Amino acid sequence: MSTPSPQRPLPAALGSTENALRSLLSELLRTTELAGYEEWVALTLVDRHGADETAILDAVTGGLAVDAAAGRHLLHSLEDKGILHRTDDSWHLSPRGAALVTETRRRVTSTTAPLVEGITAEDLATTVTVLEQVGSRAREARTRLSRATSAGRA
Repeated sequence: MSTPSPQRPLPAALGSTENALRSLLSELLRTTELAGYEEWVALTLVDRHGADETAILDAVTGGLAVDAAAGRHLLHSLEDKGILHRTDDSWHLSPRGAALVTETRRRVTSTTAPLVEGITAEDLATTVTVLEQVGSRAREARTRLSRATSAGRA
């Protein structure tokens, strides 16, 4: 049995939604000291993944699909702003960084909560499950494609 086709192709629907949400987040971030989306993602990944430098760098490069040099640049940029601090082989939120994460998350939550009003908890749970599956499969496909592309260059 084949999967029924949605009215819009899934990549188009996801892309349009992702663009709208990123635009909304970017607007919220304009009132912070962050340079934008990438710094916010790096900051939240440090907050979420603990302090180990290798784990943080893996989370940042994987989460943003950037190379290690770009990931390090983001972390050092946040350190230069006094939002992160580094000790030996670990990264931590500074007190200012922790306050920034707390306040920005509060603002994001209050701004985005109305976006799902009227959508049932069941529909939201299904949506999250489907998006997580699609995201996981997309990351796996990217890894395979990257390996194939790299092998073709060798």
